Amino acid sequence: MNKQMKSIKSFSEQHNLSISKIHPLTKVDFETYRVHEILRTSDFSGLHILDVGCGTGRVTSHLISSNPSSIQCIDPSITEEDFQNNRNQIFTSYSGSIKFTRASALDFTSEKKYDLIFIIGVLHHIPENINALRNLSQLLNPS
Repeated sequence: MNKQMKSIKSFSEQHNLSISKIHPLTKVDFETYRVHEILRTSDFSGLHILDVGCGTGRVTSHLISSNPSSIQCIDPSITEEDFQNNRNQIFTSYSGSIKFTRASALDFTSEKKYDLIFIIGVLHHIPENINALRNLSQLLNPS
């Protein structure tokens, strides 16, 4: 088993344990990430966002509150079923397009370009994180 797969397996086991014991991320929890100090989520309206390492969508639920046009979520450690089950509970009021793909930051490809790539709490789980960032940078809109 290569380094990436070991990291995914380890994180997946940790994630399954944590979601069985931790409630979905609250607004206060989201603000502890201090994202609001770096990005004004109110500026996300109309954007196409790639949410890397989305898990079951705890942070995604906060990204959708700014009404982006679309969100593509990727994560190698959960299934589409896990994501959709959580989506039905959290994302019911979102009218934009949301899609989940089981993929890693290292190998995700898309014809579509994104206005914003959101990645938090993920890079330290990717042994080849520089290559992951190189791959993701190719998915950004030039502007």
